[in-house]
Amino acid sequence: MSRRLTLATLAAVAGLACAGAPPAPAAAPSPPAAAAAEMVPGVALVRFDRGTDAAARAAAFAAADVRVDHAMLLEDAYEVAFDAARDPRDVARALSAQPGVRWAEPDYYGEPVGKVPDFPEVSPADPQFNLQWGLENALTPGADVNARRAWGITEGRDDVVVAVIDTGVQLDHPDLAANMWRNPGEDKPGLRDNGKDDDGNGVADDWRGWDTGTNDPDPSPTGDDHGTLVAGVIGADGDGVGVSGVARDVAIMPVKVTKKNNKFTAGRLADAIRYAARTGADIANVSLAVGIYTHSINDAIGDSPGLLIVAGAGNAGLSLGWAEVYPCEDPRDYVICVGAHGDVGARAGFSNHGGDVDLAAPGVGIRSTTLGGTWASADGTSLATPFVSGAAALLWATDPLVPESQRMTPMRARHDLLNSVVSEPSLGQGHTFTGGRLDAFAALRLRPIGAPDATTVTASKVDKLWAAIDGTVNDRGLAVTQIGYELRIAGKPGLVEDVWWERTRAQLQSSGGKVGASLSFLQPGTTYEYRFKARNPWGTDHGAWRSFTTKPEPVDPSGPGGFTNPVKPTH
Repeated sequence: MSRRLTLATLAAVAGLACAGAPPAPAAAPSPPAAAAAEMVPGVALVRFDRGTDAAARAAAFAAADVRVDHAMLLEDAYEVAFDAARDPRDVARALSAQPGVRWAEPDYYGEPVGKVPDFPEVSPADPQFNLQWGLENALTPGADVNARRAWGITEGRDDVVVAVIDTGVQLDHPDLAANMWRNPGEDKPGLRDNGKDDDGNGVADDWRGWDTGTNDPDPSPTGDDHGTLVAGVIGADGDGVGVSGVARDVAIMPVKVTKKNNKFTAGRLADAIRYAARTGADIANVSLAVGIYTHSINDAIGDSPGLLIVAGAGNAGLSLGWAEVYPCEDPRDYVICVGAHGDVGARAGFSNHGGDVDLAAPGVGIRSTTLGGTWASADGTSLATPFVSGAAALLWATDPLVPESQRMTPMRARHDLLNSVVSEPSLGQGHTFTGGRLDAFAALRLRPIGAPDATTVTASKVDKLWAAIDGTVNDRGLAVTQIGYELRIAGKPGLVEDVWWERTRAQLQSSGGKVGASLSFLQPGTTYEYRFKARNPWGTDHGAWRSFTTKPEPVDPSGPGGFTNPVKPTH
């Protein structure tokens, strides 16, 4: 048995570009905006229909008030120049409106092909991070999930909900308590224990999760720390205590399926899947399995297409052609089946394998949270699975940063995670569907994230020879690498200053996103224009131009023309 969808088919189903998509039209009435690319000031490109005579071309240039810099090697195309104060998109629109113009567009800066832009690496303060080779592998560099680089983009978001369908989670564990989910429909004064289903999800008083094993609102474990181990891999808080989860900021929804004897049934597992879907989880981690196909699990999954289900492949060391493991073997395109690899990147000998296993993740000697507020290491695909769930939570955390049409869905998450794996020979040749292992950073790089938001505000102080200018940068949890400003004299071409400086996310967050600069050696009585800018590996954003006028020099009224008295800068 093997996955029914190829990666190319999955891309098409997910609504992403793939072979066979209709080609873009040859011409457009106006140039598209490209927020993630930096426009070249004072430059545009234009191409004419073949046969447009010289007089018509000259008329088009004159109408748009541009001059030809040079004819391009692309036939009938030109690079044109104009005042840098004009918006290149407006110039392109003006050119596009002229007779005989095939297209016109701004020009954009590019980067060397094949070079991955630099991202900051986040170093957590958690004292046991050095034991978490799955996040950063010091002995075999690269044989990890690339967590530190992923955290340079996002560490997660507390409204992304991951259901841990398992043996229960220690709710007050010092490394988990800050990231435990609360049900907004039940976690209110007077509602927690009123015996009513206040949020309409089919159960009462589930303000902190649910236990389908005993049908009560307490998802705490009864002596088995399996679920607590799993929860720590997904979302242990990056608070300087214990370990780090893959998603250091997340909402962990505990859904206990075991009865008092710590056993569970397919029906209780099916209920847990439906509870997670009906109560608003984005992702369900199922580090559990039933060794036979059941209608209950099949239908629970079938009724939950809005839930990404990440399931473990099992630890018998068998091919899933010979063993049955559900829900891991469910073929639907919102189910991910996870095997395990060790600290050199090769498949773990105990991990089940085969074409139904989508990818592998770290599963040997995994350090995580355990009962009693402690920590320990464990092996198994049960520990590999939450690495993938945590990476999926990071993908969901980017939703505020992308166009609405590209918001995360279970199918898109599966596509991004499977299409970004690191190839590994021991995982190929039918051992996994993708032939690779999880790379959280590479998956995040597939998200269509744009530049940070830079805003310019009114100058706070202005004197004769200096001024203090201010702005804000909303990094949106991203890897802002540089911040700067531009300064020019109003009405004159060119920039007086064009400054970039390095800025870490911690520095930006500590200032509440506020940025500023002190300008000195200015000309008295002069109007200046300025704007702030910010850059990340997806692009550069500029704030709107603002202006200020420096104070004039004092004039001595006692003589013709008076005199000036320069003042030393004080800021």
